[in-house]
This record gives sequence, C-alpha cells and structure tokens, in this order.
Amino acid sequence: METTSLNKTVEQIFNDWKTQTTKYEQESRKLAVDVGKWDLMLWKNGEEVTMKHPHYLWSPGLRCTTIVILAAQMELAKLTKEVEAADENQRLVDQNLEYIESEQSQMDDALASYEADVRKLFESDGPERVRMTPADLERENAYGLAATLNSQFDDMTRQLSTMAEDINATLHPSGGADDYGATNGAVKEDGSEGSQAYSQVVRILNHHFSSLRWLDSQGLQLERRCKV
Repeated sequence: METTSLNKTVEQIFNDWKTQTTKYEQESRKLAVDVGKWDLMLWKNGEEVTMKHPHYLWSPGLRCTTIVILAAQMELAKLTKEVEAADENQRLVDQNLEYIESEQSQMDDALASYEADVRKLFESDGPERVRMTPADLERENAYGLAATLNSQFDDMTRQLSTMAEDINATLHPSGGADDYGATNGAVKEDGSEGSQAYSQVVRILNHHFSSLRWLDSQGLQLERRCKV
C-alpha cells in the first residue's frame, strides 16, 4: 500500500483512483485524437504523392512512409483498445463504489435506528428504564414478594424463638433455654410443672412455629423458581 493511501477511507481511495483514471483517460483520448490527425494527414499526403507522382509508388521513400503510416495505425488501434479498457475499468469502479456507498448508507440507517432505541431506553427514569415484557414484570414481582415474605418469616421466627426461650426459662428455671429444641424448633411441654395457661401458650407457639417453618421453606422454593 502506498504511503498516500494510509489513514484514508475506502471511499477516499476510490475517489482518488477515479480522479487519476479520469485524468489518464482524457490524456489517452487526446493522444488518440492527435494520432488520428497525423494518420489522416499522412494518408492525404500519400494520396497526393501517389496521384502526382505515380512512378514513386514503389520508391524507397514511399515504402518508408507507408511503414510509418501502418505503425501509426497500429499504435492508434492499441491506444483505442487501452482507452476502451480504461472505460470498462472505470465503469466497474463506479459500480463497486455505488455498491459500497449503498451498503454504507444502509449500515448508517441501521446504526441510527439502534442508537435511537438505546437513547429512548436510557432517557427514561426509574426501574422502567429498560422495557420489560409482562412475563419479566410478573417474575420480578414474584421475586420481590418472595424476598419480602422470606424476610418477614425470618423476623417472626427469631421473635418466636426468643419468646419460646423465655417461656421455657419461666417453666423450667433449672434447665433454662436448653429445653428448647434447636433442631426441630419445638418447645417442650411439661404438664407436671407450670400452669395450664403456660401449656396452652406452648402448644400454640409450637403450632405457629411449625407453620412458619413450612411457610419459610415454601418461600425459599418460590424464590429459587423465580431465579431460574
């Protein structure tokens, strides 16, 4: 690649090539016209010499002139072919350049459309910045609800655990909070110690605690499904 072609776009290179080709074509045409004039002049001079001096028809000078005329005609034919080839190359270059310009125009239109869509997405405010489908919205709402329920269940579980430990400590001062089962979350009942009211409270708390653990497991399953 020539140094002059560096840092140039394809369109600029084609335009430079087109300009140079047009220049050479004009010079070739001018030279072909000049050669045609010379050929015509030589032909007329040869006719005049032949008519005025028939005995010179096969003289060495006339043969030399004839050779010059033939050489000029051959050169003219060669130049004509070169001009025609240059015209054909120029036509192909113009077609390729038009095709490239068409493709570039389509690409510019597509990029402009994409940029407009992206601009609309980022110009909006809040969580609706990216447009979501109804399924995406429903999934997001379900995930938020599951996260909220899970957080509430955790708070209620901690509160009930604290309450159960306090009740166990009241019913069994000697055993303290160890009577509360950490593995199954149940509060021990002892009918021989404590009042009937405490026993009822313990049963209710155990029932609520089991229900909350079940709800907690269901909330975790729902959260996992929403993440899929």
